[in-house]
Formats: sequence, C-alpha cells, structure tokens
Amino acid sequence: MRKPVPTINEITRPYWEAARENRLLLQICNDCQSLIHYPRRWCPQCWSTDLAHTEVEGKGEVLTFTIVHQGPAAAFTVDASYVLAIITLNQGPTLLSN
Repeated sequence: MRKPVPTINEITRPYWEAARENRLLLQICNDCQSLIHYPRRWCPQCWSTDLAHTEVEGKGEVLTFTIVHQGPAAAFTVDASYVLAIITLNQGPTLLSN
C-alpha cells in the first residue's frame, strides 16, 4: 500500500521542491516580514498577497512529541514506531515533523 502524497500546486510547489532537496523553504511576507508556514496565498498577519520564499535552517524547540506505535493507516505501519513532534523554529513558525 502506498502512502498518500500532498497535493502540489503553484502555492505549495516551492516548499515541496525544496523539501525534496532536504531544504526548508518558508514563505515570507514582503509587507510585514512575517514568516509563514504552511504555504498559502496571503499573509495570515496582514493579509498581503506580496509573498516570497526564504530558506531557514530548520532548528528550533520541540514543544511536544509522541512516539507513534500504530500508524494511522496501513501504509504507515511499516514505519512504526516513529516520533511525531511539534517544533517551533528559531525563526518563529511552528510545524509538525518527524
């Protein structure tokens, strides 16, 4: 069984292409300078649509984590046990990671 894959569109493509290269690319608002994660069409802080992309180092603080022993679907059972963590990056945004 294959794992589900994300839907890639013009908004998410830069993020996923960078991820494929083991880089973390986030959107940045050119008006208020907020870093944005997950990719979207407008800034959630000031509603600007003037967005660009910037690479971040990917380091931060683990807020919480769990060890998944039973995958949420059959395609994930081969990976169990794995860590699922919520991380606040040093640059500000919070994301889910393994």
